[in-house]
Amino acid sequence: MDPLPRQQWINQALTAQTGAPPQIRNMAVRTFSDSCVVDFLESFDPARKKPDRFVVDVWRGSEQGWKLAVRYRSNVHATHPQNAKTSGKQ
Repeated sequence: MDPLPRQQWINQALTAQTGAPPQIRNMAVRTFSDSCVVDFLESFDPARKKPDRFVVDVWRGSEQGWKLAVRYRSNVHATHPQNAKTSGKQ
């Protein structure tokens, strides 16, 4: 999947914005000299029927301040083993 041009991403984000904004949960920040890695869950209103997303951001610091370098998102799918039976050999 190729990166989206900035303006195309902004247009898609603005047209897709309906309902309440997502809630941010389970945020963790790890700091390294001139960068930070941030991960969190975005949870949406169940009425929107949109899966939660796991987000990872990489921020770069400079004399001008902090700037988002890259963002990765992935839908979170619940995994519930159906009638899972183990043999004890795992």
